[in-house]
Amino acid sequence: MTTRYTHTRDRAAGLVRYVVDGTPPDSLFARLVRARGPHSTVVLDCAAARATPGVLHVLTPDDDPGILFSTNPHGSRDDTSVFTREARFPGDVVGVVVAESRAAARAGAAAVTVHERPLPAVLDPATALDPATPAAHRGHPGNELARFAMGCEESDLAQALAASAHVFDHAFRIDAGPHHFLEPVAAIARWDGRGRCRVRSSTQCPKLSRPLLARLLGLDEADVEYEPVAVGGSFGGKEEFLLDAVAALCSRAAGGRPVTVETDRREMTGAFRLRHAATVRVVTGVDPDGRILARHIDAVFQGGPYAGHSPSVTANGLSLALTLYPAPATRATGVCVALNRVPSGAFRGYGAPQVLFAVESQLDVVARSLGIDPVALRERNALRTGDRDPLHGWPVRSFGLPSCLHALPAPRPREEPGGGRLRRGTGVAALLNLSGLTGVIGTDRAEAGCRIDRGRLRVLTACPDVGQGIHTVLASVAAERLGIPAELVDVELDLGQADAGLFASRGSYLTAGAVAEAAAELLRRARELAPDGLLGPDGLLRADLDGLAVDGAFAAPDNALAAGAQAAEVEVDCATGVIRVLRIDSAHDTGRVLQPAQAAEQVRGGVLQAVGMALTEGVGFGPDGAVERPALLAQGVPRPPWRIPVEVHLVEEPHPVGPLGAKGLGESPTMGVVPAIANAVRDATGAELDHAPFTPERVLAALRASPDPTVRAWAGDPIPTSD
Repeated sequence: MTTRYTHTRDRAAGLVRYVVDGTPPDSLFARLVRARGPHSTVVLDCAAARATPGVLHVLTPDDDPGILFSTNPHGSRDDTSVFTREARFPGDVVGVVVAESRAAARAGAAAVTVHERPLPAVLDPATALDPATPAAHRGHPGNELARFAMGCEESDLAQALAASAHVFDHAFRIDAGPHHFLEPVAAIARWDGRGRCRVRSSTQCPKLSRPLLARLLGLDEADVEYEPVAVGGSFGGKEEFLLDAVAALCSRAAGGRPVTVETDRREMTGAFRLRHAATVRVVTGVDPDGRILARHIDAVFQGGPYAGHSPSVTANGLSLALTLYPAPATRATGVCVALNRVPSGAFRGYGAPQVLFAVESQLDVVARSLGIDPVALRERNALRTGDRDPLHGWPVRSFGLPSCLHALPAPRPREEPGGGRLRRGTGVAALLNLSGLTGVIGTDRAEAGCRIDRGRLRVLTACPDVGQGIHTVLASVAAERLGIPAELVDVELDLGQADAGLFASRGSYLTAGAVAEAAAELLRRARELAPDGLLGPDGLLRADLDGLAVDGAFAAPDNALAAGAQAAEVEVDCATGVIRVLRIDSAHDTGRVLQPAQAAEQVRGGVLQAVGMALTEGVGFGPDGAVERPALLAQGVPRPPWRIPVEVHLVEEPHPVGPLGAKGLGESPTMGVVPAIANAVRDATGAELDHAPFTPERVLAALRASPDPTVRAWAGDPIPTSD
C-alpha cells in the first residue's frame, strides 16, 4: 500500500497533512490517565469518569495485553506495559479514557481517581548507584540499566598515564533537556471488523513498529497496516514506540471506531521523553608536544525507570568520543542509571553532545596549558583518512576533519582586556558522527523500489518523510540518476521495502544509496527498451515504459564517519554572567552534498538547537521527581528573536563506498557547539565552564574563579561602577 507524498515546498506552504490532520470525521478521542507519584502501585476508581457525559470507555491496567515490550523499536530490555500497575515516574501511563470529543475525554481523564500506594523512589544518580538502594523498577534488580567498558585494559591505561609528561583530569555535567518539537506525538487507529488494524502514527520507524504492535495485539504482522503520513520535526523523540498500542486498544474497545490519541504540550515536556543528563570525567595524558598518549572517558548517563534508548545512547556517546582521537591507550567506561523520573530517550546526537562537551572542553585546557594552538592540537591528534577505526578496526576511507578545521575562519585578534566589563573570545571544537548502524546491528542495509507508472516515476521506500523531508532528497537522487525533472518523481511509503527508518543520520547514505541503485538499474533496463530517450513528447516518461519496475539495495560495509568542527565567537558580560553568541561557524565533511541549500538549513537549525542546549535549555525536577515548569517556553527553547549568524561550510570529501559518495548530516550540527561556546568564554575571561546550560548564575560562579583579577572584580561583590 502506498500513498503519494508531497515535497519540501509543500511543507513551507502548509499543504502537508500530519497525523492529526488526518483525523477521520467519525473519530473518537482518547486522553491518557497518568500517575502523580514517582513510584507506586496503582488502583483506578473509574466510576466518576464513566459517568462523565460523552465518555464511552475507560481502559485500565486490567486491559493491558500483559506483554512487556521496549519503547526502543530497535530492541532493548522488555520492561514496559501499555497500562502499568506499577507507576515508575510522575506521569507514567496507567489508563486511558475514550470519549466522543476531546473535551469529554479530558474531563473523563480528570475524573479518574488514581489510588497510589508509594514505593521507594530513586531520584538521583548517587543514590541509584548505591547497592543498598531499592530498584526504581521492581521487575529488574538494581538500578544499572547498562554498564560499558571499551578500549584498552585498565593496566595498559594506568601505565600510559604514568608515562605521560602531563596529565589532565576534569569532570563536566550537562542537564536534562526537552525535545521541543512542535508536532506532538499522536496516533490514530481503526479496526476494520476483519481482525485488521490500520494505524496513523508519528513514528520515525513504521517498519520496526509494525511487528511490535502486531505482537502486542496478538495479530499477524500482515494484519497491521501503517498509513503513510508526514512526520514533523522529531530530533529522535519519535523513535519511541508509545501511543500506537494505546490507540489500537482503544479502537478495539470501541468496536472498531477510529480513535485519536493525542498529547499536549505540557505532557510532551513533563511526561514524555527528555535528553539525557550526564556527568563525564576525562583523564588525559599527553607528551610535551600535546600528543595524546592515554585517555580515560567515564560517563554516568541518567535514564528513567525504563531502559528504552538509554543503554545505546550511553554506548554511542562513549564510542564516538573514543574514536575521534585515537591514542596508544584509550578506554571508555560508562553506566546509565535508572531513576524514577521522566524517561530519557533518543535525542539528536544520541549521547555525543554530552560526551563531546567534556572531551572538547578539556582539550582546550590542554592546548592553553601547553601554549599550543587549539586547532593545531586537534589536527595533531585527530582520526584521519587512512587510519583504522579504533573500535571496529575498519579502514577509515573518508574523514575530513583537517579540512573542516581549516574551513573555519582564523580567530579574530583578542582585544586587550583593559579591565572592561564586556569581554570577547573565540573557541573551537571538533566532532565525529556515524552515518548508519553497521557494526551495531550487523550490516546496516536499505532497500528501495522504482516504478514507472502513467508517465511518472514512483520511488518506494519504508522510510517516512520526517522533518525537512528526506523524500525530497530521494526524489532528487532518482531524478538525477534517470536524467528527468524531479517534478516527475513521487516518493511513497511502502513497508514492503526493507528499510528500518529514519535515524542514525543514515538517510543520505543508506536510503538514498538504495534509491540510487534502484534508479540506476531502472535506467539500464529502460535504455534497452527506449535507446532514444526516456521522455515522451508530452514531457512525461514514455508510455511504452509504463509498468517497468525494479528494486535496489545498498548494504553499508562501514558507517561512513562524518567529521565536523564548530567555532564560536561570544561576548561575556562579566558583571551579569550573560553570554551573547555573536557568530557560529559550522564546518562539516558530509561527503558529497546532495542538496546544498537544504543541507545548509539543516546545519543552521541544529546549531541553534545546540546554542539553546549550551545557554538556556534545562529541565529541573522537584522533590518528587516531577518536571518543574513543564511549559514549553519555561524550558529555555531558542526563539525566533535569537539572531545569531551561523556561517555554514560544507566540505565535500566524497565517501568512496556507496553509489552517491554521501554521508550523514542530520545530527552532527548539534555536536561540538556547547564546548565551542565554553572554550570561547575561557578565551575571553579565563573562566572554566563545566556545567551546561551556562546560566548567568553558573557563569558568574566561574568568573569569580577566573585567573584574571579584573574579571573576578567585575563578577564579585561589590560590582565596579564604571567601565
